Amino acid sequence: MTTKQSEYLSFWTALIEAGVANAEVWQRFEPKPFEWIRIPSGKASAVDYYIVVNQKFIRMELFINTKSRETNYQIYESLVTQKPEIEAAFGQALEWEQFDKTSKVMFQSGHGCYQERSDWPQLIPPAVQHFEPFWNAIQGPLEI
Repeated sequence: MTTKQSEYLSFWTALIEAGVANAEVWQRFEPKPFEWIRIPSGKASAVDYYIVVNQKFIRMELFINTKSRETNYQIYESLVTQKPEIEAAFGQALEWEQFDKTSKVMFQSGHGCYQERSDWPQLIPPAVQHFEPFWNAIQGPLEI
């Protein structure tokens, strides 16, 4: 395992431990030696929740990437029609992006570098605070 992979693994382990102490949904995550961790939505294959970290920020996203461009479009459009309700349930505006074949709904929850433990207080608590409301706001309206 490389140094970078070890750093990811350490960061995700700390984040998940903090999350599990606050909400049951965190129990579905597993630490990985990558820049992201994911859990399936449970509603369709390749419609997953990700938490992504890099040297500048941490964000959460719903990534819609089924095999069918049409299905991806329908799922995304169904969510967009409920955007005001979803954002009200979450309590903040979200970023909405539709690409040629995939789509994302995202929220950037903290700023800092995962490699710097001194930045973890700017990354971990906001992610723990925001992920469960993000999940809840989208999971209910998510129709496949």
